[in-house]
Amino acid sequence: LASVVHVHSMHGDPFVSSLVEQVLHRVSAPIFESIRLWVIHGELADQCGEFFLTSDPSVPDERLWFDKYKLHPAMVPAFIGRPLAKKILLVGKSINFLRYCCAADEVFSPGPGNPDGVSGGTGAGPGGAVEAEFNLLKLMEDEEPEGGEGE
Repeated sequence: LASVVHVHSMHGDPFVSSLVEQVLHRVSAPIFESIRLWVIHGELADQCGEFFLTSDPSVPDERLWFDKYKLHPAMVPAFIGRPLAKKILLVGKSINFLRYCCAADEVFSPGPGNPDGVSGGTGAGPGGAVEAEFNLLKLMEDEEPEGGEGE
């Protein structure tokens, strides 16, 4: 729906364009809330299956990076695009990798002075976040690209 509304936001009539922009703002609010939850907390809150990211809860932590979270290309809104959607996927997937595979949950837990649960430190704090980041980079290097070479 948001993609269809977005197409009409480029209308030449300023009144129509303004009206469509207001509708687009309201229609896309749930999408941006889902993105916010994903990139800040690594949480997918999509009970109706309307978000462009999916999760398979049956995947064990050992396969989290490769199999647990996927991009659903047909659900990516036109105003976000696939390249940005892939980056959004990577951010939340990284948070969950650090949390579940590297025992770095403390880095992402809300606490005094950290209401969103995102550490602003150097990465050398609780949970060995620096080591976890190196493990993440190693996994990313080993990941097979989607669609082969050149993507």
